[in-house]
Amino acid sequence: MKRFLALLVSVVLVLTAGSAFALDLGDLADMVGGLESVFGSTDDVAYGVNERAEINGISVTLTNVMESKGGSEYKPEEGNIFVVCEFEIKNNSDEDLMISSMMCFSASFDDKTYAESIEALGVAKFSGKYQLDTPVEVGEKVNGVVGYEVPEAWKKMQIRFTPEIYSGDRLVFAASK
Repeated sequence: MKRFLALLVSVVLVLTAGSAFALDLGDLADMVGGLESVFGSTDDVAYGVNERAEINGISVTLTNVMESKGGSEYKPEEGNIFVVCEFEIKNNSDEDLMISSMMCFSASFDDKTYAESIEALGVAKFSGKYQLDTPVEVGEKVNGVVGYEVPEAWKKMQIRFTPEIYSGDRLVFAASK
């Protein structure tokens, strides 16, 4: 029975890998959609794109804000778009850090709060970007994304980063189209 299950798993893996390699990159881009960089001026009380901020020995930079209309595999609802925000985080503190995209980040677009979108993160992953859910050891630097599904006509975005949930200390990043 164990041999049968091992053989079955092997066949499934080979077929899955074979079908993935059969797609060319154009087909893959059509399935998941691509990311396009967009950002403009920032808000006076927040850090803008490519402005490094420091909090509790942690250096954080919002390096890019990208949009995607999705593709055949991941598509936002009618009138919406995926917005993916890329961050660089360096842990200069004395303790290891655990980053959770859902717990450490919150976002609002045009003063309305939005939850993180799994589909937006799927589009980002197929574009070579990975979500920010990772441990960051002392002295280590990581890059990653958080993503949201928002109205296509959004104008102003604010993302709040809270590295230690119970402390209440946070950084605010802003961008606009």
